[in-house]
Amino acid sequence: MLINTDQVLKMIDGTDMKDTDDKGELVDAMFSVCVTNALLAPKKDDSGQKKYDKYELARKFNQGGEIEITTDEAKVIKDEVGRVFPPAIVGSVYDIIEGKN
Repeated sequence: MLINTDQVLKMIDGTDMKDTDDKGELVDAMFSVCVTNALLAPKKDDSGQKKYDKYELARKFNQGGEIEITTDEAKVIKDEVGRVFPPAIVGSVYDIIEGKN
């Protein structure tokens, strides 16, 4: 499936979700940053190969723009985002992956 990684996450009311940058300024919460952070978050039981696979997938998202992901990669992203982030972020990420956003 083709996904635009440069999308802004949305709040439940449809407004743009905000985040803070390294200077404490409000910026748009980006889909690519969220997914990259979730994929790179440590998980105790991951093997070295699983960590490397998530690293490679995170590199795809870090490039920005439109990328192709497989259904297996979409599942990994959903699992990791669901593990790391609260429901508002999970919902927005799932909507983007499922083409609802």
